[in-house]
Amino acid sequence: MGPDPEPESQPDQPKWKTQSDGASSPGSSAAGNPFLGNRGPGFDPEAQPAPPEPTPLQLAEVRWEADRIHTILKTQGTLTHNLIGRGTREAWLWRPDELAAIDEPLANVLNKMPVTRAAAAVSDELAAGAILIGYGIRSTQETLDARRNAALAAEQAAEARTPGRAPEVPTGGYAPDFADQPTPEIPAVDTSGVQWRTPE
Repeated sequence: MGPDPEPESQPDQPKWKTQSDGASSPGSSAAGNPFLGNRGPGFDPEAQPAPPEPTPLQLAEVRWEADRIHTILKTQGTLTHNLIGRGTREAWLWRPDELAAIDEPLANVLNKMPVTRAAAAVSDELAAGAILIGYGIRSTQETLDARRNAALAAEQAAEARTPGRAPEVPTGGYAPDFADQPTPEIPAVDTSGVQWRTPE
């Protein structure tokens, strides 16, 4: 009978250290680390804050409309005419056919860009502000014109009451007054050689 076979060698089994063996646990090692000592609360999906609610501007479908563009441009033309176009007939004023041709294309252009489309939310404020400014400028200019005309009429009336001065004629010229003209000189007549006869 031959010799007994040697037992097969078994791989070394890892030896896990426990707290009883004197090794530190992960929690104790983390407690000693200033970067891992306080990990904070765990992730809880139900405890997360709700997303912010959308604003009324985000909920509403705000767009530029052709009629609003029509109103704003018409007010802008009147305002510009009162500022720098006085004395002319239609300078800077939008004609009806011009407004009808531009209001819808301009509204489409403004709706394509996010910045200008967002401004549609305050289109009422823009239109009201432009109308109020135009109203104030027109009223101020008409008041100044009325005061200027009244002052000119008073000045003309005062000149008409001035002695020796005739009032201005409607054509704008001046009617001369004979009191302003020098008295013509009458030449002297020599009567030394004249024989006067008296009636009998």
